[in-house]
Amino acid sequence: GVYDISNRRRLGLSEVQCVQDMYDGVKALLDIEKGANSPPEGYPTDLLKPEVSSALKCFLTFEVFEQLKDKKTSRGVTVSDCINSGLVNLDSSIGIYSGDEES
Repeated sequence: GVYDISNRRRLGLSEVQCVQDMYDGVKALLDIEKGANSPPEGYPTDLLKPEVSSALKCFLTFEVFEQLKDKKTSRGVTVSDCINSGLVNLDSSIGIYSGDEES
């Protein structure tokens, strides 16, 4: 929604009502932000841990995962197959390996 913060909007409102409007606006913004930063369904949440520093974590963004999660090569290799090693070994420096010549 739109939150009007102009002086004209606030005339006649009590301080409590103004603070409540501000609270509601900030809460709405935080809810929108949480939704925007949530991992997509199926995203390996172990990669979100601060101790993980692999190339997999760096390059497997939410957007990239969304694009690749349902794709398979002609031999049936999926992105999950390629990142499995990086999920099992979170201390790996690379974390992603090709499953076949197409992946």
